[in-house]
Amino acid sequence: EMAFPESHYTLPLLRCLPLQPSPANSPTTNSPLLPKILKLLRSRLGMHTRNRSSLRSSIIAAHSTFTISFDFSEEDELWKADEREAFTAHVKRLRRALDSIFADPHAGTFISCTVHSGTIRALYDVVGHADVCVTAGAVVPVFVKGERVVVG
Repeated sequence: EMAFPESHYTLPLLRCLPLQPSPANSPTTNSPLLPKILKLLRSRLGMHTRNRSSLRSSIIAAHSTFTISFDFSEEDELWKADEREAFTAHVKRLRRALDSIFADPHAGTFISCTVHSGTIRALYDVVGHADVCVTAGAVVPVFVKGERVVVG
């Protein structure tokens, strides 16, 4: 038996947001589990315009109940028309995304992330999981134990 997620994170692409699971009421809070959009959870950046993040205002207009991370600017400052993101850079960005999620005091113990298959593979690298090919539309449960490390 799997625990019900206490928070849900997703990528900032308007074309993908309608694919989010219908908000179900959390058994622990009895309130809807609504997605939080994190710009760092997006797919590997590429030269195609489909890799460009949607405008913040467009996302808000279409999905007013979703939460958008505070660092999500109106324009996509990460996408470049002439540059493909290296896999290592994608992994580094996703490590920052996980750090952000683990630092969120409202995230809870069990979280859910809806992302593309390439992002799942990069997340495998971040958490030290073996590389496994992920088919489109697959649901992949991955359990990660995060521990706070005090530096200094």
